[in-house]
Amino acid sequence: RLERLLPTTKSRCQIIRFSPVDEDRIVEKLIEMGIGQKQALYFARLAQGSLGAACQWAKLELADANLYETKKEMVSSLVSYEFADALDLAQQFLQESKKIASIWADLDKTTSKTDINHRAAKTLVQIIISALHDAMRLNITSAKEAINFDQKELIEKLSGRLDPEQLAEKISDCYKTLRWIESSVNERLIFEQLLLNLADSGTMLV
Repeated sequence: RLERLLPTTKSRCQIIRFSPVDEDRIVEKLIEMGIGQKQALYFARLAQGSLGAACQWAKLELADANLYETKKEMVSSLVSYEFADALDLAQQFLQESKKIASIWADLDKTTSKTDINHRAAKTLVQIIISALHDAMRLNITSAKEAINFDQKELIEKLSGRLDPEQLAEKISDCYKTLRWIESSVNERLIFEQLLLNLADSGTMLV
């Protein structure tokens, strides 16, 4: 939790990186917390080996943030939305981000509201990245290994709309968005720009 340390403290510390936690161990832990098998596997894969991130998302799910259903709706919207709908969809994503942040704030009283808002927005962008990543790797890895293994047909449609190079470009745009979030850029503008960028090639049109 580097954001909770004073700069003078951090300057005297050394960061030690740990290897990603095995997916099966994360799934087991989330099921122990009360998360269903399918949701547990999704959060484990989205967390990319981070037990802490997976457990935080699981806590949100148990607190009725409906994060798993939100991700399903986001992936569906990402595959089918038209360029003209980008701003309306951005507003929906912003509202979801605020709802998640509100519940997150109730669960974590020790973190600032600004940091929690950032984390909620970044979680939604990570969901988008996961869908683009799955689509890009569709012809390389098994659909069962995908992060969004439960929405195989939608990922296939997304893969059909964008070729690997375009998907890689869109993923790069998403990582730029993550940096903007950290820089406290207006979140509405962030989501609007992101969705307009995702559709700017015209290949996202129905």
